[in-house]
Amino acid sequence: MQKIMRSIALVFCLFGSQNAVADEIVYLFAHGLYANQNLARYYAQLPDISFKILNDQLHAQTKSGHKHIWQLLNPTDDFFGIIKDPFYTFNFPDAIRGFDGTQTSLAQENEIQTLANEYEKIKHNKVVLVGMSRGASTILNFLGTRTARSIVAAVVESPFDSVIETLDTLCKIAGVDWIPLLIRHTSPNLFFSKYDAKGVFPIKVAHNINKELPLLIIASLEDTLIPAANSASIYFKLRDCGHQNVYFLLLDKGSHAYLLENDDAPTYLNTVQAFYKKCGLPHNSTFAAQGDAILAQCQPSKKIVDDALKNKKSFIQR
Repeated sequence: MQKIMRSIALVFCLFGSQNAVADEIVYLFAHGLYANQNLARYYAQLPDISFKILNDQLHAQTKSGHKHIWQLLNPTDDFFGIIKDPFYTFNFPDAIRGFDGTQTSLAQENEIQTLANEYEKIKHNKVVLVGMSRGASTILNFLGTRTARSIVAAVVESPFDSVIETLDTLCKIAGVDWIPLLIRHTSPNLFFSKYDAKGVFPIKVAHNINKELPLLIIASLEDTLIPAANSASIYFKLRDCGHQNVYFLLLDKGSHAYLLENDDAPTYLNTVQAFYKKCGLPHNSTFAAQGDAILAQCQPSKKIVDDALKNKKSFIQR
């Protein structure tokens, strides 16, 4: 009977209604560029990871074929994604009717305001912000430029510190850093009309983010669009500004926007759930039990991170 109940809980989590009400904790998800609000359902359901329960164990297999097993600690665990119901999401202005580059500012003013508008609708709850890429950077810019007292935690995947710094890093990696800075730094305006090279960037407003707010930054060494170094610099800035509750998870595997479809997906899941546990938020106790030791390593020194980036090997010991 317990196995049946566990299976029902798992199915409900993966296919439950967005309108379901669990408790006063709600998740607000911000999607990346060239995506839309449907991306939130992916982070709730993890369709590229298949789960099944056998002999009191949770078995998972990623799209890449990697298998992982958790010993179930709590048969009532029903949180198998990064967000869960009730969660809220929205379209950034560029994603309302397909993709429209004339409407994106790459995480700047019109996108910060869009996120702020959505936050206003649910701020009577305790809100966990979760975002990917452009959405992740928008969250950081929002936290650095707005007052949001209802935010209790934030998880940001592959945020860029600034568009300019990211372009410089990519050019260096590609061996084309000989391209004049003027061309590099004005090129985004050719594709994204509302972008302002002198506008707001996460690295410029990080010092304004509430120093008590728990933040988890996630990056991958295989990300060739937002290099891990550019996400790490946000972590360094926050730590330098006195943030004691910021964490940085560096994964070995996972291309941009596909971190949950690779062999490090279980590490991602375990760490996020351990982070939620640390924050006193709803969490999967089975995942968190394996993630506690990982999260304990996610406040590395700059030297540890720099060495990991140089050697292309995460500092995380499993």
